[in-house]
Amino acid sequence: MKTIKTKWICAFLGGTAAIGLCFYFFLPRGSEETFYAQKVEKLIGRSDNINRFSGIIEPKSEEKYTIDPSKKITEIYVKDGQKVNEGDILFSYDASSATNSISSNNLDIEELQQNIGALNNEINALKQQLNVSDADQKYQIDQQISDKSLELRQREYDIQTKTNENAQLQQEVDCSQIKTAISGFVKIEDAGQQGDENAGQVITVVQSDHFMVKGSLDETAFNSLKAEDPVIVRSKLDQQQFWLGKVTEIKEKQEAANEGNGNTEKASRYPFYVSLEANPSLILGQHVYVEPDLGQENTVKGIWLESSYIKNIKAEHPYVWKYDHGKATKKNIKIGQINKKLNMVEILEGIKKEDYIIWPDKQIKEGSFTILEE
Repeated sequence: MKTIKTKWICAFLGGTAAIGLCFYFFLPRGSEETFYAQKVEKLIGRSDNINRFSGIIEPKSEEKYTIDPSKKITEIYVKDGQKVNEGDILFSYDASSATNSISSNNLDIEELQQNIGALNNEINALKQQLNVSDADQKYQIDQQISDKSLELRQREYDIQTKTNENAQLQQEVDCSQIKTAISGFVKIEDAGQQGDENAGQVITVVQSDHFMVKGSLDETAFNSLKAEDPVIVRSKLDQQQFWLGKVTEIKEKQEAANEGNGNTEKASRYPFYVSLEANPSLILGQHVYVEPDLGQENTVKGIWLESSYIKNIKAEHPYVWKYDHGKATKKNIKIGQINKKLNMVEILEGIKKEDYIIWPDKQIKEGSFTILEE
């Protein structure tokens, strides 16, 4: 009987303890505030003192080729999305008329050259007769030589005219094959012309090996960048991945943008462009961040933190709030260099990259309830 009673008492106490734990962890904690701790490794080099702008990867150049609706197309050699190299043929116009005219002119030139040969023979024969003729005959022969010479010059002029015409026709034939001036990917847009289904189409070759970044500044940040400023282009997906570049142009022409939230007012935005030092493995249309290069990537060796995380920074014993088994606790640290430009502080001792720290809110105190923020 004692054993049964003892079992019931143990079960009751165990249940009471479990209920107590549930109340502790899951029910509201009254006025006690919850704080969140972040991993030091993720905070290294991250400064709120740096302006950051959104950007998109665009081709550094592109070439547009519009099909002339007044000309007949013989063939389009490329498809939408196809990779092409410099010098590849995109499409060709019908040049059969020009080719036929060149052939006809060549026959005419050949006939004219034969006529010129015959005229030269006649002129030479007349000159020989001139040496053995009397005065009356010489006058008639001189007249014949003059007529033949005039006819000869006419034939030479006709040849020159045909030759010039052929040069123009050959240029038309050569230009009938439209070739790309750059390497890249093909983008075909339809213009919706009636009749010839190809008429009015625009074939664009987008450069695939050289990129630039297009971003925009609002009015408040317009003076944050200027041409030739070095910048860091950072991947939105992996902010540890970045590329160096410089601002090439900031357009003062405004681009209107809706404010949103039903507001019909327009906000002025100013586009800017960034050239990249290398040709990274980026994707056209990829979204990135652009930030001024203030040397923030030079601070990644060691532990550099935003100064706002550090309390008593100028005192003898600076400290941070560190996560310790669900509680906030003061942790004294030793600081090194201070980068005033970036508002960053070098941490020499006291915390490691794998530790978690809490931003020093005014309400935080020793033992404050803290949750890890992954």
